[in-house]
Amino acid sequence: MQEKYNWHAMPKIGTIYTPFTVETAPMHWKLAEDAVGRIVIDNEFAPGLRGIARQKYSHYMLFYGFHESESFNNPDKYKLTMETEEGELGVFVTRSSERPSGLGFCVVRLLSVRKKDCYYPTMLWVKNVEMADGSPLYDIKPYDPIDNVEDAASGRVGSMISSLLKKQSYLSSGPRV
Repeated sequence: MQEKYNWHAMPKIGTIYTPFTVETAPMHWKLAEDAVGRIVIDNEFAPGLRGIARQKYSHYMLFYGFHESESFNNPDKYKLTMETEEGELGVFVTRSSERPSGLGFCVVRLLSVRKKDCYYPTMLWVKNVEMADGSPLYDIKPYDPIDNVEDAASGRVGSMISSLLKKQSYLSSGPRV
């Protein structure tokens, strides 16, 4: 039998602070485009940010942990299936936080870089956060437009988010005369 990977063995490089609780965190950053968060990098990993202020990248990919996910207390929970019009969907076809790895992924806009108690930058202010406050950060990578997949097809999640964005736009546009 294959031994389960212990995700806790992956080094945490920092912590992400956001305005969201587990209950209020949006399922996608497009549903909270103006949400600002702060990332504090642990001092031992701060040298990894060397040169970030000189780079031209506007966006970064964050790999973080769903630290309050119930999957870790209940291994059957990540076998989540969702009933849709097209049939059942497994966890790997959803954006559920109940995942076997406990990893989340988000693309954020870098607003500013600051130093705190260290020679290297240790604090990043970012926009478009979607994770719960206090989420552990496991990795940061620059997002480059070359990463865009132009012919990618959108599935159920994309359709649902587009629908929510339209509804949000409609509701915030005020009364119609």
